[in-house]
Amino acid sequence: MENLDMINSSAIKYYFSLQLKRFSRKAADYEIPTIVLVVLILAAFILASVFLFYKSPMAKWIYPFAGAYATQYFSDKQVQSIFTTKQSFILNLVSKLLIATPFMGFLIYKMEWLSLVILFLLTIIMAFVPQGRNVNFKVPTPFRSRPFEFIIGFRRSYIFVLLAYFLIFKGIQVGNENLAFASFSFLFLLSMSYFFIPENEYFVWINSKTPHQFLMVKIKTAIINVSVLTILPSLVLLIFYTTLWYVVPIIYAVGYLYLITIILGKYAAFPNEISIPQSIIILISMICPPIMIFTLPSFYKRAIQKLNPILAC
Repeated sequence: MENLDMINSSAIKYYFSLQLKRFSRKAADYEIPTIVLVVLILAAFILASVFLFYKSPMAKWIYPFAGAYATQYFSDKQVQSIFTTKQSFILNLVSKLLIATPFMGFLIYKMEWLSLVILFLLTIIMAFVPQGRNVNFKVPTPFRSRPFEFIIGFRRSYIFVLLAYFLIFKGIQVGNENLAFASFSFLFLLSMSYFFIPENEYFVWINSKTPHQFLMVKIKTAIINVSVLTILPSLVLLIFYTTLWYVVPIIYAVGYLYLITIILGKYAAFPNEISIPQSIIILISMICPPIMIFTLPSFYKRAIQKLNPILAC
């Protein structure tokens, strides 16, 4: 038993030392010292958290779901292919708790104890959700095969989609409109996360379109898909909250605008992932929407430049 504990301890130390090296190499790719990158990420996180709670009365409901999704999104999907079942579970649980820690710390600062409990329980539950290569079943989706982002994203996050649906109806049932609208907004945030991982260049190259046409199709299809994902709860909200009907189109307008920003930002960095500086620019633009007057044209121009040599082949 003691030997087994030593093996688990060694596996954990090895895994997290490896993650630290990977993070340091990514910082080196951006030509930013590791400590500076950590400070920038923490500053952006705190800024976004403060702004969310300052601007939205629904923040205390959105925040636990955002934190729980972050634990799922940033977790290493290949752990199960490297370590034993017990080791992979321990690593998965510890990594998710570490990712959730900044969210929990901010909730403690805000003294939102119910939200803190919800986030902690969701994090623990997420540790039991199968992921990576050991997941053999395919979740059916309501989307067509293109673009691929919503197919893959939905299958990775369907638990959060179902949870958001449940909380929308639960909010209506108990008369908590903040919970209902916050859960509805979370569906848009979830959809935006589907576009952070770039596809292989080949899947862009096979399109017989100009860069402008390619981007327009991407944006159009993404808007259709997020509408499919949200149409049912939006109708329910309009039926049960007739006096607050205007909230639904506002969430749609803001959600569409943010989704377009993420898509243009993705292809402005293509074929690489969205960089830390770009992420900060996107975050600032979302916090202060008038800045998008400059951000969107800049991202669009850069995306055209990135796509042109690929689609011209």
